Amino acid sequence: MAEFYEFRGSDLLGLEHTGSQLILRIDACKHVWPEGLGVGIGTSWSQMIEITVDNASIEGEFAGLPRAIYLGSLKAKSLCAREEDVVGNEIPASLSGATDVEILIAAEGDDPSRYSEMIIRGASAAITNRSEPRFQESL
Repeated sequence: MAEFYEFRGSDLLGLEHTGSQLILRIDACKHVWPEGLGVGIGTSWSQMIEITVDNASIEGEFAGLPRAIYLGSLKAKSLCAREEDVVGNEIPASLSGATDVEILIAAEGDDPSRYSEMIIRGASAAITNRSEPRFQESL
């Protein structure tokens, strides 16, 4: 089974700075493929998650939230997640840890015809589910 959160179609709801940590609150678009990625019928869900980044630095922090995410990526030196959940630069649903991380989020800008980019770098990151998934559609 492949389970991952896709940046595109998600909403960045909040950023919380707590010391050297940064917590991203996201209403995330979750994809579930019971038979494996692209095999059979998959489903799309919405789920509240938090990504906690340790020793975080941020470039281009958005002035106001929420923001609809148009695209994004998670890059890391190492990921602690089930192998089948690692899909491109998306967020594995089973991610329990990552090191030397970089998260790029491109979201709607203040001018609706343009988007803005925010880059977060940190020593490590992990996700926490904050709600039960809500069904959206079959894929």
